[in-house]
Amino acid sequence: MARITSIIKELLGNAIYLKVSYLLLICFYTISFLMPLLDGLLKVVLIYGFLYLVYDLFTRRLFFKAPFVKFLLAFLALYAVTVAINYQKYLWDNFVVLCYMAVSMLILFPHDPQEDREKKKRELLLICRLISWILFATTVLSLLVYLLDINLILYYFGKPVYIGVHQNRLWGIYPNPNTSAVLAGLGIAASMLVWLLKRRSKKQTVLFCINFSCQMLLIVLSGSRGGELFLFALFGVILFFFRDKIAARFTKKHWQDAKKYLVSVICFLVFVASYYALSTPIKNAVALVPYGVSMITQSDGDQEPEDFQPLGREENADTSVDSGRLRLWKISLQRFAQHPVFGMTAKGLTDGVITDGAQTEHMHNLY
Repeated sequence: MARITSIIKELLGNAIYLKVSYLLLICFYTISFLMPLLDGLLKVVLIYGFLYLVYDLFTRRLFFKAPFVKFLLAFLALYAVTVAINYQKYLWDNFVVLCYMAVSMLILFPHDPQEDREKKKRELLLICRLISWILFATTVLSLLVYLLDINLILYYFGKPVYIGVHQNRLWGIYPNPNTSAVLAGLGIAASMLVWLLKRRSKKQTVLFCINFSCQMLLIVLSGSRGGELFLFALFGVILFFFRDKIAARFTKKHWQDAKKYLVSVICFLVFVASYYALSTPIKNAVALVPYGVSMITQSDGDQEPEDFQPLGREENADTSVDSGRLRLWKISLQRFAQHPVFGMTAKGLTDGVITDGAQTEHMHNLY
């Protein structure tokens, strides 16, 4: 009995278990063929988070001590008021959103300001390693799906989910190419943090380079502008915070802060310029592999071989730079103007908005 009690105290008293399980579930839930299998686990993590918060409330009250937590609590309280005011529509759906939001914010964000800094660093490295390896594996699977010319259609709640290539963009094993690109950018950032924070060997450097190359290739093939912006933003943030380490790679002399900032800016500009300069040649070169595979698989049939076509966004009026976002954002602003104080809840915001012949699930945020 004492053993069970100690395990329960550890599971409910240490947020790292919940953070890891939460992040692992998010990563796996973005894989198309796993989504139906993991629906129930979302509720399990929600219950686990609720029990953790109740235990914390009667013990350390950690989430009350965290910096700026009053803003989070105020936001959640105001959103609860919004849900109550709009009770006539989607009450249960909005309540579920509120619960997930509360668990996410009050567990993933708060930390103990008095906690040992080295312990925090170890937890950060653990999370970054897990995310890095999982996203590397899913990226490799997505690239293999493309290179082996595998294309499938699955159905999730009656909606088609594409595996492989769709609309001349690589979806891979993700529900859409924007998700794949953003997660690839997150995988790069996580692996960079591990690489910069730990003493690295030649083997670790090689693994980092392989991971970096695969994730970059996925972003290029996805054709996601939001994913590209997300990647550049993450890269810029890391260059800013690790400017001392980056400057030390160029010289052993002590540089002034202004010169360190300049080096980081130059690195950022070189990275962005190289990305845009190399993306098209890379798409053309990589496309030869699936084209060769399709030629082999169709060689003994009566079908005409497909024309060689590298991946690339089909630019027209429907797939312009805004991709329908501006229309959705305009609707969002109009509805905000109608309900500027108490709002209309996440579910109410998209009520009656149709895109591509179906109910809109979100107002297409840019990462």
